[in-house]
Amino acid sequence: MRTGIPLLALACALLMVGWPHPVWGAGARGSADPLARLDRNPYDYAARRELVEQCLAAGEHASAYYHAAWLYWLAPKEHAEAGFAYLADRRLRDRARAAGPEGAVSIVVGAVTARQRLVDTCLRGTIATQTSFLQREVSQLLAEAERNARVLAKGDPVVRAALADLSLTVDDALRFEGGSRSRRERLKVLRRAAGLAESGVAQLPESPGAHRLLGLVHARRAEMDAQPELWDSAITEFEAAWRLDPNNILLPETLRVLSLRTGRWDEARGWQATAAMIGEGKCGGDDTNPDAPRGEQAGAEE
Repeated sequence: MRTGIPLLALACALLMVGWPHPVWGAGARGSADPLARLDRNPYDYAARRELVEQCLAAGEHASAYYHAAWLYWLAPKEHAEAGFAYLADRRLRDRARAAGPEGAVSIVVGAVTARQRLVDTCLRGTIATQTSFLQREVSQLLAEAERNARVLAKGDPVVRAALADLSLTVDDALRFEGGSRSRRERLKVLRRAAGLAESGVAQLPESPGAHRLLGLVHARRAEMDAQPELWDSAITEFEAAWRLDPNNILLPETLRVLSLRTGRWDEARGWQATAAMIGEGKCGGDDTNPDAPRGEQAGAEE
């Protein structure tokens, strides 16, 4: 059942929130050796933030940008916001691009640039007149990123996340354009994004960002294909993301919307209550039963 609530706003909100490190970055090792900590545990988000700072201090801008992208796309909200602050730094972006014009960082820069073009076009209110130009520009960025990805070592989670994010930006532009051709192109783009996001979850199953990205792709495809099982898959992925990132208020808010879209009224009320609890600081990572969907728990408490 549709409620008329668009997923585009959620996409912008959620997206504006392999290997643990690329081969270039060893020069940033310090006494605490965050790289060694990440080799042992890629989910050591504090170590990755330390590594970003060490890389910046050593002038290794491309490596710093890479690890900031890891945080932005794959870490819990607190660390993802820190990663985004680095990615939004235009000076750092230019220095990173100059240091690694054809590697993983170029793909990250392409994804960030495409998303910024989309946001700028929306904020200027020029969608009606600039849609075709925007669609061509972000599609070209995706094509360039895919060419660069072919020559890189397989299995880099940041490259996969960046390509999936860029694909979603292209999907946004095609959505604005409309028409049957755009619909066909959207389906192709979303299928590629699904493959990338699924690989990301398989590689980093404890990454909330990986589950969030896959959930968003499933929701987009469900909206396009009218396949109920894809709505179920989207909810499953967002629930997994929430269990790994229980203080992220965007996740229960998204689950509320998805529950409304599928006619799950009780669950929607439960997720609304969960979001309110997070907003009041009453809900977080100390759940007594983290494996139970919070929407059902909160709904039962009302």
